[in-house]
Amino acid sequence: RTDERMDALRVCLNDLSAERRALLTARYAGDETLADYAERLKRSVGGLRVTLHRLRAALAACVERRLALAEGGSR
Repeated sequence: RTDERMDALRVCLNDLSAERRALLTARYAGDETLADYAERLKRSVGGLRVTLHRLRAALAACVERRLALAEGGSR
């Protein structure tokens, strides 16, 4: 089930815009702080935090949808 979840997450990440993927990459895989990233983009840290929260929620929902579809399709 973990492999299926990771596959679903990859698909969901690929469906995001390049800008949204870049934000997630900067936050979770980059060396840059969120404050530095916000300054570079001329956005507030609070605004980026809200966007990250929404992205995480959207990704979680996307993964759950894909898993449910895969589960329903395999029966």
